[in-house]
Amino acid sequence: MSNSKKASVCVLFIRSNGLCSICAKRRQEWKTDILSQLTRNISPCWKNTDKSKWESDPWEIAKIFMGSGQGSFRASAADTDPVGLLQLVLNCQLFTSRITSRQSFEDVRAVRNTIFHSADFKTTNTELKDYIKLMTTLLQDPTLLVNDTHAINAVQQLYQIETLPLEANDTRVLQNERTMWKTKMEVITREQVAAHDEVEEIMTIVTEVFERDISALKERQDVSERREAHLEAIQMQHESLIAQQQDQLMQQLDKMMQLRNQHAAEISHQRVEGELQNVQEELKNVHKRAIETYLRNKGDHENTTLEQLSDVYIELRVHDTKVGYRRLEQRSNVNYLELEMDMDKCQEINHQELFSPGRQNTKAPLKVLITGIAGIGKTVFSLSVLDLWQKEGQLSCKFDNVHYYSLRDLAHIGKCSLADLLFTHQGIPKPSNDAISEYLTHKRMQRTLLIFDALDEFGWYTSASESKAYDYNEEVEISHLIGSIICGKTLKLASLLVTSRPGGVTDYAVFDRKAEVFGFVESRIFEYVSKFCNGDCNLESHIRAYIKHNTNIRSLCYVPMLCNLVCRIAKVNLEQGSKVPLPETVTQLLITCVVHFAIEHHPYFKGKELAEDDDIVAQIKDPLFFHSALAKQGISQQPIKVVFSSDDMKKCQLSEETATQCGLLTVSRVIAPGQLCRKVKQLFYFLHLIVEEFFASIALISSLHATQTIMKQTRNEGQLDMVLMFISGLVGDPDNRRFLQSLGCQTTMTASDLLRLVINQECEQRRRNHKSAVLLLLLLVYESRQSDLWVQIKDFVLRDGKEFDLEDTYMSPLEQKALTYVMTRWNDVTILK
Repeated sequence: MSNSKKASVCVLFIRSNGLCSICAKRRQEWKTDILSQLTRNISPCWKNTDKSKWESDPWEIAKIFMGSGQGSFRASAADTDPVGLLQLVLNCQLFTSRITSRQSFEDVRAVRNTIFHSADFKTTNTELKDYIKLMTTLLQDPTLLVNDTHAINAVQQLYQIETLPLEANDTRVLQNERTMWKTKMEVITREQVAAHDEVEEIMTIVTEVFERDISALKERQDVSERREAHLEAIQMQHESLIAQQQDQLMQQLDKMMQLRNQHAAEISHQRVEGELQNVQEELKNVHKRAIETYLRNKGDHENTTLEQLSDVYIELRVHDTKVGYRRLEQRSNVNYLELEMDMDKCQEINHQELFSPGRQNTKAPLKVLITGIAGIGKTVFSLSVLDLWQKEGQLSCKFDNVHYYSLRDLAHIGKCSLADLLFTHQGIPKPSNDAISEYLTHKRMQRTLLIFDALDEFGWYTSASESKAYDYNEEVEISHLIGSIICGKTLKLASLLVTSRPGGVTDYAVFDRKAEVFGFVESRIFEYVSKFCNGDCNLESHIRAYIKHNTNIRSLCYVPMLCNLVCRIAKVNLEQGSKVPLPETVTQLLITCVVHFAIEHHPYFKGKELAEDDDIVAQIKDPLFFHSALAKQGISQQPIKVVFSSDDMKKCQLSEETATQCGLLTVSRVIAPGQLCRKVKQLFYFLHLIVEEFFASIALISSLHATQTIMKQTRNEGQLDMVLMFISGLVGDPDNRRFLQSLGCQTTMTASDLLRLVINQECEQRRRNHKSAVLLLLLLVYESRQSDLWVQIKDFVLRDGKEFDLEDTYMSPLEQKALTYVMTRWNDVTILK
């Protein structure tokens, strides 16, 4: 049988079950052949064999035809007992077809079973001779064994055994057995006598104990009768005393009731305190699990292990300022980060100083607003506040209880009561009404902190003029409840920490302190790089050099999440031997990210060796187009929609499985308070806003009219700047056009068409000042890598005079890079002042 299949080695990738499809098919063919060799209706013993050795060790197949017990220690025929060998010959057609008499093998197996199943392993002389004759007949099988040397030797040994003199005849053997059984019967008789004596002794003892118990029971019955008589006498005496002292007892009743009420109040207070203490402990456990879940999800996404928040958190620049809000409405959501800040108006603060008096606050603030662009680290900053509260420090001394809420999730739960928000939504069993009432007292609210993360993703909430106070059991729309808390109508003495992107807050006046997260300073960027590399000096040097020598990439790295993407792209580039140049523009970086995440997450590429000429994008173009349709849907909203429901996904033909295959969308599941067993909602969102903007640009390049329509609908200045940059990079840069070709994306739009559209829109709507519009045009020219487009925008740049005045203009390094790129390739720098 071992020759019927050729041994081979699996050269394909290993599946989760350990076999490729070819090897699995080959193994099934082996099993079919094995079953076809069975001589009778029996089940093969698969547990005897190691399937992985079938193609290299024939004995592993032979053991399948034997009974159980012929496992890994039976490595060859020499290690196998006779019964196993007999089973092999009788059960396998390859052997039965080569012997003359199957019955001789059946007879020998019956001899073996008779001897091994006898009580004393003995036999008579006559039986012995018969057994030897049967075994000799088997070993002299004319077809298979008559000329076999080992069989001839075995026959000779059997003859010697047969001719050996025996010590006793059959009669003597029977006499010995009779004597042995007589001895055994005598022993049994003596044991029966001893057991009978022992039983009589035990019965005597039991009888004595029983008599003592009966006597004791009678004594207890007498005592019980005397006790009942005594109790009756006492009862009569007691009734007499009650009649005499009834007036005194009535006077004392009021006093007892007072004591009882006082005691009940003390018990109730202790119970309430116990419930509130449990709430505090549960909050710590909930927040601990929230941090662990964040670290586990982030570690799984980056193929690493994160054990504590310090493994990923690098201290951010958080400035106590009111200046930044106006500027953020006028600049791109990425480019402004390296601008010089007016340090006379900004004060850098840390976690523990958030609720302490500052330069602009003479008293401790009650409501704190933290703003920052997408991915700047607001969520991990909020989690670090939780982490700090659980440890000994200023925050744990200031607050007894801290509640953390992701408003991204709360926006989809419908109606909710304050009690549900404080307890059920936190995963804490709702305490009693008394405990809730005590929890909401002014004294306890003064030592309670509520953290609302991502207010901009929550959507609409009621303003101060529209909001009102709500009772803790009153179910209202979640937007009204959150608005009431933020505006101070409900839980007015509780402290608040709210995070939001710029523009996500409608009323800044309700906040006592307004701070802004500016991301990393340059030294913190490289501190993050060191943590990312985890001691790999070669990788750290590679990433440092990439960031230092590329202004575009360094501008992104001030945003922690984008810094992570840059590090991951550089790491993959180094692992691949730096065969392909690292991305230089933002568009090139996003294209590289899409390819990298597809290879890492899409099942089509799992375990597959990729050649240099493999068109990866073409293999996943359908899900990428669905991503672009979803992103276009989000970018068309005012403000930009970043959280998508299952209905949104269906409109774009995206299932949950397809959505997560490329690794660019994440999924969260939300359970509404009060509906824990009824409805679970799924929410989807892109890894970062810049990823959504990139995919939106893919959807828009097919139609210049669609781009124009969205630009007219957009009210917020700068909201579409990154989308326009990506469109310019995709249609202008020849290297990026190959990406569009792989997607099968047909477009007639050029970078020149886009510039003309932007200029016309700015001239018509005048939504931003002239300098800001010119800087946007410079970025579009730079991203397209076509410096000759300067001619097209020159008239717009100089429309107010012969020179373009850049004096007193804040420019980010990326904008400076774009200006330098255009001017050094076009000899016309005299127009700049």
